[in-house]
Amino acid sequence: MKVSRKLRALLLFSCLAALGGCTPDSGPSSEEPLGEAVQAVTTTTLSAYTNPSTNTVLSSTGGKKLVWTTSGLHSVWARGGTVYYATSPDGVAWSAPLALDTSAAFAPSIASADNGTVGVVYIRRNAGGNGYNHVYYRSRGPAGSWGAAFKVTSDYTSEFGTDTSITTLGDIVHLAWSSTSYVFHASFPLTQTTSIPTAYVVNLSSMCSIYTLSNPSIAVSNGTFGNPPIIRVAWYQYRRPYSPTCTPDDSFGWLVAEKPANANDYWPVVVSGYGGPVSPSGTGAVSLSLTANKSTADFYLATSDLVNGVGSTRLWYENAWSTTDTWRSVSILPRAALIDVAAEFMNCGPQLRIAVSDYTQGSNGYGPTFTQTGTWEGAATTPTWLTSSTPTASQGRVGSALLWEKTLTSTTVRDVYSLFETWAGASNYTLVDAYDTKPTPSCGPPSCTACHPSEFTRSGLMNQGTCARGQRLGARP
Repeated sequence: MKVSRKLRALLLFSCLAALGGCTPDSGPSSEEPLGEAVQAVTTTTLSAYTNPSTNTVLSSTGGKKLVWTTSGLHSVWARGGTVYYATSPDGVAWSAPLALDTSAAFAPSIASADNGTVGVVYIRRNAGGNGYNHVYYRSRGPAGSWGAAFKVTSDYTSEFGTDTSITTLGDIVHLAWSSTSYVFHASFPLTQTTSIPTAYVVNLSSMCSIYTLSNPSIAVSNGTFGNPPIIRVAWYQYRRPYSPTCTPDDSFGWLVAEKPANANDYWPVVVSGYGGPVSPSGTGAVSLSLTANKSTADFYLATSDLVNGVGSTRLWYENAWSTTDTWRSVSILPRAALIDVAAEFMNCGPQLRIAVSDYTQGSNGYGPTFTQTGTWEGAATTPTWLTSSTPTASQGRVGSALLWEKTLTSTTVRDVYSLFETWAGASNYTLVDAYDTKPTPSCGPPSCTACHPSEFTRSGLMNQGTCARGQRLGARP
């Protein structure tokens, strides 16, 4: 059974009534130009390097590169065939980069769990022979020790990988990866150290067409009472028929599919922006990011693509618990851009944050980069932007958006916005995070029970009187 809009609205109203109004002040409308600067931010360098080939160390394929736990921040990236990891307790002091895998590795993604464990998925280009591109996984425990890296499956389903994505719910990790013509899903305990037998195919395909799939992105939320988690995977798909007798035209677009109750059944598509005819010379994926607020089942999809030479960047949203909600969207930019979206339940309500690189307005694949924070409830037609756009770089390239605050004093917090690359000209690059210091958000008494009739964690509903990480007022890490 899904949760109605009325019940979700009642829960929010209870929060407002208990605190005398605990939502932040309304921000600009969705029509406000997102590139308008309102404040400056500080950046800290994780890594500085030269890159003569101008290959970016952060991909735009839907996998997160920056996450948080109660101990701080965790980041991954790839450069020169090596996957690197770094951690920070506060978003300012970062550890020296640790080489996780030097076996011609690329396309890493990272996820975190409530207990502080992080999992990393990536691809080894030369594993099993040149060009086999095996999908690998390894995890780091709360104490900082790394488990052994292993090929995700013992069969062919984790071979010929192109892109990766990862998320968690409780102590279970969920992976998605593309393999040219297919998108796969696998799940297992976060601390797994050995291969599982196989993975499940997410997409349907026709023998009459050639498929190119890319940019997989996976998101998971809690289900309603007594029901399993909601697991969704998004991807871009280009289909070219073998002959006009199959279908006369090429088609292209993005799709979102949901895991069925029976793992052996096909994954039904819940929404798509897919169609044709399209021309291959002016059509292709640019960026895609799927995320979910695990506490509320609000799903967000950020898409950017070119269709017949016309670019578009949009944010889509839908509540998976509601029996009546439908997918809607708002334009972010009227052209192609790099975009990532994050969602959390914090400061007494659901929040979302987008990180965008308007690269067509810059050089060398880098451009004006900014973030923007908003909120959305299922009954609302569009998100409410709580801030105007926050510029982070003039020549940047987005990796991940983030919602995370670190308590500095009794009255201030550090708000970490995103992870991205900057280009300083020639072959000089830096990998940085962006943050700002601001007053501690005021949302009534420092008590989670005053604001939430029921409390949530990533693994399920909590009893009243307990607080999930990131949700308790006045109890930030």
